[in-house]
Amino acid sequence: MIILFSIQFKKIMILATHSIVGAGVASLVTTNPILGFFVGFLSHYVLDAIPHWDYKLLSYEKSEDGKTENLYIGKNFYYDLLRIFRDIALGLLITLIFFWDKNFASLPLLFSGAIGGIMPDALQLVYMKFKKQPLVLIHKIHNNFHTKINWKNKPLPGIITQIIVVLIVFILIK
Repeated sequence: MIILFSIQFKKIMILATHSIVGAGVASLVTTNPILGFFVGFLSHYVLDAIPHWDYKLLSYEKSEDGKTENLYIGKNFYYDLLRIFRDIALGLLITLIFFWDKNFASLPLLFSGAIGGIMPDALQLVYMKFKKQPLVLIHKIHNNFHTKINWKNKPLPGIITQIIVVLIVFILIK
Protein backbone atom coordinates (compact mmCIF):
# COMPACT_ATOMS: atom_id res chain seq x y z
CA MET A 1 0.00 0.00 0.00
CA ILE A 2 2.77 2.45 0.96
CA ILE A 3 4.67 1.60 -2.23
CA LEU A 4 1.55 2.23 -4.34
CA PHE A 5 0.98 5.51 -2.46
CA SER A 6 4.56 6.67 -3.07
CA ILE A 7 4.42 5.68 -6.75
CA GLN A 8 1.16 7.59 -7.21
CA PHE A 9 2.49 10.72 -5.53
CA LYS A 10 5.98 10.34 -6.97
CA LYS A 11 4.94 12.44 -9.95
CA ILE A 12 2.67 14.99 -8.28
CA MET A 13 3.68 15.89 -4.76
CA ILE A 14 5.98 18.89 -4.64
CA LEU A 15 3.91 21.79 -5.99
CA ALA A 16 0.84 20.37 -4.26
CA THR A 17 2.68 20.66 -0.95
CA HIS A 18 3.78 24.23 -1.68
CA SER A 19 0.26 25.31 -2.66
CA ILE A 20 -1.44 23.60 0.32
CA VAL A 21 1.00 25.07 2.83
CA GLY A 22 0.98 28.50 1.11
CA ALA A 23 -2.82 28.67 1.31
CA GLY A 24 -2.91 27.31 4.85
CA VAL A 25 -0.28 29.64 6.24
CA ALA A 26 -1.83 32.63 4.46
CA SER A 27 -5.21 31.86 6.03
CA LEU A 28 -3.54 31.64 9.45
CA VAL A 29 -1.90 35.06 9.39
CA THR A 30 -4.06 37.38 7.27
CA THR A 31 -7.37 38.04 5.54
CA ASN A 32 -5.73 40.16 2.83
CA PRO A 33 -5.15 38.23 -0.43
CA ILE A 34 -2.17 40.40 -1.45
CA LEU A 35 -0.45 39.79 1.87
CA GLY A 36 -1.56 36.14 1.58
CA PHE A 37 0.33 35.84 -1.70
CA PHE A 38 3.53 37.10 -0.09
CA VAL A 39 3.10 34.85 2.95
CA GLY A 40 2.63 31.89 0.59
CA PHE A 41 5.67 33.03 -1.41
CA LEU A 42 7.84 33.10 1.73
CA SER A 43 6.50 29.73 2.89
CA HIS A 44 7.99 28.24 -0.28
CA TYR A 45 11.52 29.03 0.87
CA VAL A 46 10.90 27.64 4.36
CA LEU A 47 9.62 24.39 2.84
CA ASP A 48 12.54 24.17 0.43
CA ALA A 49 14.94 24.24 3.40
CA ILE A 50 13.35 21.02 4.73
CA PRO A 51 14.71 17.81 3.15
CA HIS A 52 12.19 16.62 0.55
CA TRP A 53 11.95 14.85 -2.77
CA ASP A 54 11.76 16.67 -6.10
CA TYR A 55 10.50 15.05 -9.24
CA LYS A 56 12.76 15.40 -12.24
CA LEU A 57 11.66 17.53 -15.15
CA LEU A 58 12.34 15.53 -18.30
CA SER A 59 12.92 18.70 -20.33
CA TYR A 60 15.51 20.04 -17.88
CA GLU A 61 19.23 19.59 -18.38
CA LYS A 62 22.17 20.69 -16.26
CA SER A 63 25.74 20.69 -17.53
CA GLU A 64 28.26 18.29 -16.00
CA ASP A 65 30.05 21.15 -14.24
CA GLY A 66 26.69 22.35 -12.86
CA LYS A 67 27.18 25.87 -14.18
CA THR A 68 24.53 25.94 -16.90
CA GLU A 69 20.90 24.87 -16.87
CA ASN A 70 18.38 24.78 -19.67
CA LEU A 71 14.81 23.79 -20.34
CA TYR A 72 14.23 22.28 -23.77
CA ILE A 73 10.92 22.86 -25.52
CA GLY A 74 9.69 19.65 -27.10
CA LYS A 75 7.69 16.50 -26.32
CA ASN A 76 9.18 16.17 -22.83
CA PHE A 77 8.43 19.81 -22.04
CA TYR A 78 4.73 19.30 -22.77
CA TYR A 79 4.74 16.14 -20.67
CA ASP A 80 6.38 18.15 -17.85
CA LEU A 81 3.72 20.85 -18.17
CA LEU A 82 1.00 18.22 -17.87
CA ARG A 83 2.60 16.84 -14.70
CA ILE A 84 3.04 20.35 -13.27
CA PHE A 85 -0.58 21.31 -13.92
CA ARG A 86 -1.77 18.01 -12.43
CA ASP A 87 0.41 18.71 -9.40
CA ILE A 88 -1.02 22.22 -8.98
CA ALA A 89 -4.59 20.97 -9.48
CA LEU A 90 -4.11 18.35 -6.76
CA GLY A 91 -2.81 21.01 -4.37
CA LEU A 92 -5.72 23.35 -5.09
CA LEU A 93 -8.25 20.53 -4.72
CA ILE A 94 -6.82 19.48 -1.34
CA THR A 95 -6.75 23.14 -0.29
CA LEU A 96 -10.44 23.53 -1.14
CA ILE A 97 -11.43 20.29 0.56
CA PHE A 98 -9.63 21.01 3.83
CA PHE A 99 -9.43 24.81 4.16
CA TRP A 100 -12.39 26.29 2.32
CA ASP A 101 -15.17 27.24 4.71
CA LYS A 102 -17.78 27.40 1.89
CA ASN A 103 -17.64 31.17 2.07
CA PHE A 104 -16.79 32.55 -1.39
CA ALA A 105 -15.11 35.56 0.23
CA SER A 106 -12.32 33.28 1.53
CA LEU A 107 -11.42 31.92 -1.93
CA PRO A 108 -9.20 34.86 -3.01
CA LEU A 109 -7.07 34.46 0.13
CA LEU A 110 -6.71 30.69 -0.31
CA PHE A 111 -5.86 30.94 -4.00
CA SER A 112 -3.44 33.83 -3.53
CA GLY A 113 -1.60 31.94 -0.78
CA ALA A 114 -1.48 28.81 -2.94
CA ILE A 115 -0.23 30.72 -6.00
CA GLY A 116 2.34 32.50 -3.83
CA GLY A 117 3.47 29.10 -2.55
CA ILE A 118 4.25 27.80 -6.04
CA MET A 119 5.47 31.06 -7.60
CA PRO A 120 9.18 30.62 -6.75
CA ASP A 121 9.24 27.34 -8.72
CA ALA A 122 7.36 28.95 -11.61
CA LEU A 123 10.00 31.67 -11.66
CA GLN A 124 12.67 28.96 -11.73
CA LEU A 125 11.17 27.63 -14.96
CA VAL A 126 11.15 31.10 -16.49
CA TYR A 127 14.76 31.61 -15.36
CA MET A 128 15.85 28.46 -17.19
CA LYS A 129 14.74 30.03 -20.48
CA PHE A 130 15.52 33.70 -19.82
CA LYS A 131 18.57 34.20 -17.64
CA LYS A 132 18.06 37.92 -17.02
CA GLN A 133 17.63 40.05 -13.89
CA PRO A 134 15.68 39.88 -11.60
CA LEU A 135 15.31 36.15 -12.43
CA VAL A 136 19.05 35.55 -11.85
CA LEU A 137 18.80 37.01 -8.35
CA ILE A 138 15.62 35.04 -7.58
CA HIS A 139 17.34 31.87 -8.81
CA LYS A 140 20.31 32.47 -6.49
CA ILE A 141 18.04 33.13 -3.52
CA HIS A 142 16.05 29.98 -4.33
CA ASN A 143 19.19 27.86 -4.50
CA ASN A 144 20.50 29.29 -1.22
CA PHE A 145 17.34 28.30 0.63
CA HIS A 146 17.01 24.88 -0.99
CA THR A 147 18.15 21.93 1.11
CA LYS A 148 21.47 20.43 0.12
CA ILE A 149 20.27 16.95 1.11
CA ASN A 150 19.69 15.06 -2.13
CA TRP A 151 16.83 12.55 -2.03
CA LYS A 152 16.39 12.37 -5.82
CA ASN A 153 16.56 8.55 -5.77
CA LYS A 154 14.76 8.17 -2.43
CA PRO A 155 11.22 9.47 -2.89
CA LEU A 156 9.65 7.78 0.14
CA PRO A 157 11.49 9.70 2.91
CA GLY A 158 11.08 12.95 0.98
CA ILE A 159 7.38 12.40 0.48
CA ILE A 160 6.95 11.49 4.14
CA THR A 161 8.52 14.80 5.23
CA GLN A 162 6.07 16.66 2.97
CA ILE A 163 3.09 14.75 4.36
CA ILE A 164 4.22 15.60 7.90
CA VAL A 165 4.51 19.31 7.02
CA VAL A 166 1.04 19.32 5.45
CA LEU A 167 -0.41 17.53 8.49
CA ILE A 168 1.17 20.11 10.80
CA VAL A 169 -0.45 22.92 8.79
CA PHE A 170 -3.81 21.08 8.89
CA ILE A 171 -3.54 20.72 12.69
CA LEU A 172 -2.63 24.40 13.12
CA ILE A 173 -5.58 25.56 11.04
CA LYS A 174 -8.21 23.17 12.29
